[in-house]
Amino acid sequence: MNSQSMQATCRCCGAVVHATGTQCEYCGNPIRITTLRSASQLSKPVLMKYLRNYEATRSENNSSHISLGIIYLQLGQFAHAKDRFDKAIELDPMHAEAYFYRAIARLENKKPFLCARPLIDEVLRDLDAAYEIEQQALYKYISALIRYDYFQRKNFRIEPNFAEEFEIAKSMGIGSGDMDLVQAVLNINVIPELQL
Repeated sequence: MNSQSMQATCRCCGAVVHATGTQCEYCGNPIRITTLRSASQLSKPVLMKYLRNYEATRSENNSSHISLGIIYLQLGQFAHAKDRFDKAIELDPMHAEAYFYRAIARLENKKPFLCARPLIDEVLRDLDAAYEIEQQALYKYISALIRYDYFQRKNFRIEPNFAEEFEIAKSMGIGSGDMDLVQAVLNINVIPELQL
């Protein structure tokens, strides 16, 4: 394998970097935006650099749509984010993260308590789809938070309830770092019952 096939371009500064790396040795930022966590630590001007770079390449692959969706999500442009996640799902209906991020985008940083029931149903369907594809504790934890904030606080009954979803997430090993990030994104005040 030649050295050029092992090279990539940093989506932030444009430097040529090793394709298997995750952090640019020149600017110190992620080479690609692949998670909400990687985007959450970047300033708006830096996110705009990534956005321009991804948009300029006009790539129609699944990972580019997810990266753009995450950037739009972090910038608070929820309709654009949802559109990107829709395209990612269209390209690969078995991509769990696309459903997960679309669920987050649908909420538009609003407390679930304040959202309409049909929207909450769509969010929970996306989270269920993500969990069916890839069983991650994070998806159950978000489901528990939403079920608590929307259903429990309004004294509505739903099966499974928030406590059952949280127990599944705990038994699967949800990390406190994931919990902190999600709580910030979901704009929910977490009660002691939903903390580790």
